Amino acid sequence: MYRKLYKSLLVPIVIVIILFVLIIRAFVLIRFGKIPTERFGHLAANIEIYAGEKKLSNESSNQKTYDIFCFVGKFGNKKLMELISKQYFIFPEIIIDTVIYLLLKLSLDKHLVPTYSYGYDLYNLIYTNNISLKFSKKDILKGESILEKINISKNDKIVTFFIRDNTYNSIIFNENNNYHDYRDCNIEDYQSTANYLASQGYKIIRMGRHTKQKILVDNKIFDYSFSNIKSDFLDLFISSKANFFLTTNTGMETFSTHVCKKTGVFSNFLPYVNLNFYKWAPYSILLPKKIAKNGQLLSLEEIFSSSLCGYINTEDYINEGLEIIDNSPDEILEATKEFIEYQNNKL
Repeated sequence: MYRKLYKSLLVPIVIVIILFVLIIRAFVLIRFGKIPTERFGHLAANIEIYAGEKKLSNESSNQKTYDIFCFVGKFGNKKLMELISKQYFIFPEIIIDTVIYLLLKLSLDKHLVPTYSYGYDLYNLIYTNNISLKFSKKDILKGESILEKINISKNDKIVTFFIRDNTYNSIIFNENNNYHDYRDCNIEDYQSTANYLASQGYKIIRMGRHTKQKILVDNKIFDYSFSNIKSDFLDLFISSKANFFLTTNTGMETFSTHVCKKTGVFSNFLPYVNLNFYKWAPYSILLPKKIAKNGQLLSLEEIFSSSLCGYINTEDYINEGLEIIDNSPDEILEATKEFIEYQNNKL
């Protein structure tokens, strides 16, 4: 009720803003847009895709364009929002929402920033851009100081593990159904890979805010998700310091891929349609989950020639009588070894 009242009081001011925007559009185009903040993965991915497409648009047009945004939704990561705010024009949500509402009513779509709902880099722009969201020197010193306390120096080789289970969505989004269960994994399947990487001189940090089971730790393996140092800042800073990552398509790794331009191993990958999300990540290795029907493994041709490559709900697989088979510990380890060898040969 109060929100509607505030918006109605803002209408005269917003009309003046729109009139000004229309008067100057022969010289400069001003657009308005919303940045959804609830899902960490989409927040990190979409802002970088926007930056790439904005750069491409500026290079192909003689008209200058300025974009003004607001954040909408729950705060997925306040530090990431802070970094975005330093780079872009961010105004209160109630003002921008009212502006966008009137622009839509007036069919002035040209003054709206395109939305990037799923983080698909359609034009392969991510790796053509420089890193736009950067930490300050103060942030870097702060992060390095915290990592020193957990036996990780700034010169250590770091591998981040992003291993999905259903605990985070259950706690944060109150998702107590089985909607995304088909994407979940068992951290125990990654223990042998963590041990191997530790033996090769890497420091392993298992990432996450809320997880079900702890990885076995030693002086080179640290479970951040069960630690008392978790923060929005460290979620990002640790990701930025990693040499590479091992992920299960959690969403949290998108700061590493889209913002920090890092590569790694995508294991237990599902749904297959999400290949569109990471297809551009160069020099990475993708190891999807396997799908079987009536005891027979389905080939990639069978998967991609049918609708099941786009199944995003656990019920879709159950209703089709499909069995989802996780990667084995040996498969994960061999994929990681292959990635390291590939990186060494590339370098």
